[in-house]
Amino acid sequence: MAKRDDLMNDPSFAEVVPAGQRLIDKPDLPAEGMLRTHAAEVETVPGKGQLKMGRARQFTIFCDEPSRIGGNDEFPNPLAYLNMAVGF
Repeated sequence: MAKRDDLMNDPSFAEVVPAGQRLIDKPDLPAEGMLRTHAAEVETVPGKGQLKMGRARQFTIFCDEPSRIGGNDEFPNPLAYLNMAVGF
């Protein structure tokens, strides 16, 4: 199997993919452009320990902490959401 550097120097490869071009098609951008602003609101739910409610766009999510640090462990904690976000 040829190494990547060998392919870049191979004239037959250069004929298939001209310099500056990509092997895959570029996706079309939406007519309205790319969304660059992200906003969220977060608030503590009164009387519920560490329970927080967050809103982003039309979505509402909750997060909580384990009982050992004052929460009720009813929802994932903030770090769990961060871990999931990295996975997506």
